[in-house]
Amino acid sequence: MRFGIYILCHHKSWLLDSSLFSLFSQKIKIDYDLHFILIKGSGESRSNKKYFEYYKIVDQYKISNSQLSAFDDQIHATIKKVKRKYYLHEFENDHGLDSGAWLKVIQKKLWVKNDYSLFLMEGFVFTSNTALQDIFTFIDAKKPDMLAAGHEKRFLNKKIATKTTKPEHLKNEMDIFQEKAIFNILEILCKNSHFKKIINNWPDKIIFNKKYFFEGITQHNVRICSFDLITLIKLEVKSMLKYFRFFFFKKKILISEKKKYFTSIDCISSNWQSYGNTTFHQEISPYYFGCSCQHLFSNKALLLIDDLFNKNNFYDLKNYPFLGEIFEIIWGMIPKVLGFEKWFFDGIHRVRKNFITDKREDDIDGMIKYLNLYNNKSIFLKKNNEIQYLSSYKNIFGDNFY
Repeated sequence: MRFGIYILCHHKSWLLDSSLFSLFSQKIKIDYDLHFILIKGSGESRSNKKYFEYYKIVDQYKISNSQLSAFDDQIHATIKKVKRKYYLHEFENDHGLDSGAWLKVIQKKLWVKNDYSLFLMEGFVFTSNTALQDIFTFIDAKKPDMLAAGHEKRFLNKKIATKTTKPEHLKNEMDIFQEKAIFNILEILCKNSHFKKIINNWPDKIIFNKKYFFEGITQHNVRICSFDLITLIKLEVKSMLKYFRFFFFKKKILISEKKKYFTSIDCISSNWQSYGNTTFHQEISPYYFGCSCQHLFSNKALLLIDDLFNKNNFYDLKNYPFLGEIFEIIWGMIPKVLGFEKWFFDGIHRVRKNFITDKREDDIDGMIKYLNLYNNKSIFLKKNNEIQYLSSYKNIFGDNFY
């Protein structure tokens, strides 16, 4: 099997450092091709004619897309530390954000010789040092066409997904334009009858656990070691009060809506399996998506996606303003459009906000915390404002880098 790993690089070099530490400490029995996808620039190029209205607002009101950020040149130095063979690709940063970059990767057919391609972004960490091997085992057993990182598996109703969160009287000109841009993107997708049916039937509420209805809900598929003992006990009590039963001996999923509590994976999916330290489950609904756009695709799935986008001129969407705001959700709909299964798993955590407190922890200290947690060893530390490892553990990385 030929396997490719693709890592988006743009924002912070220490996010990429963290991901490489996690990747190169994996215990695996199969080789893979390694690709770095550099998203260059600030995203503020004025050469795109479809951004004309956007820049009129920028110039007049001095407001812009808050999701855009500049490329960190230090990333080049981080990649140069890698000793194993790798491939380097550059794309221009724009409003497509991560989704737009993946569309460029797919359109350029960088994946075409692979049986499977794993699309990741800087700041991911594997939730155990066998997670990648567990993915290989799952592939061999189930032959999936799409597998999504489930650390933030989310449903949002159409209104929440397409409207800015500000009250109407507080919206500025850019907020209004953003909503208009997202509506335009959905209209273009609806030219395909399968997309049109899914988008038109987008529910106001999702049924969860057969009787609960939510306008928005997040399922955190992460390993139980992500929570300290006191937090575990509190969540168990909250779960008992909600469901009138404990989940001590069940595979747990953290639910986040107005409150946070555990449920059993049996309440999430009737089709799930564990391989090694990693659990995989099938999701039937096209309206659940994985935040951060990290997916495993089969060659068959990517061929189907490429054909769909070519026939419908959907690749042109990558040139539209605010594409990244909505396309994160569209990835969750694509399997239904093309007729293949969608799976989620708990083997990857893209560190962002704390699952319980919602405080940002994607800084150096937070990355070190999770690298040590998922390795079950205190290997990593901060020195000179960088992530470093204890020299006695250099052998766990093989001959890959540093």
